[in-house]
Amino acid sequence: MRLCKVAITDHSMTKQHKNAVKAELLQRISCFHEQLTAKRETSDTVIEKTFTAIYWLAKQEISNKKLLPLIDLIEYLGLKELKFFEYRSRQSISEMFLTIGQTIRELLSARVRKGRRGLRYFRC
Repeated sequence: MRLCKVAITDHSMTKQHKNAVKAELLQRISCFHEQLTAKRETSDTVIEKTFTAIYWLAKQEISNKKLLPLIDLIEYLGLKELKFFEYRSRQSISEMFLTIGQTIRELLSARVRKGRRGLRYFRC
């Protein structure tokens, strides 16, 4: 059986062949695409849940060194999207704790200022 070069060239130009090639390429990259899409879709949730874990650790007066084991435990217990949490360096974790501390300080300061304004009305 001999293949005619013109027939192969003509076939490669058909819409059906192009669609088949495109489908094959999509199938090959689909697992990477799915993972990238899942990472994008859950990025806000991952950060929110991580900050919640940081807040809990601070509230319980537990060392910030326990954050990564806590995240691993939460992921093991079923929250699989935490595998996308990439900020695991010592500096990143320290910055997250400082950010939460600064936020709490600002909230408390605002409450104190608001409370002081209310006290002005009761002074003689």
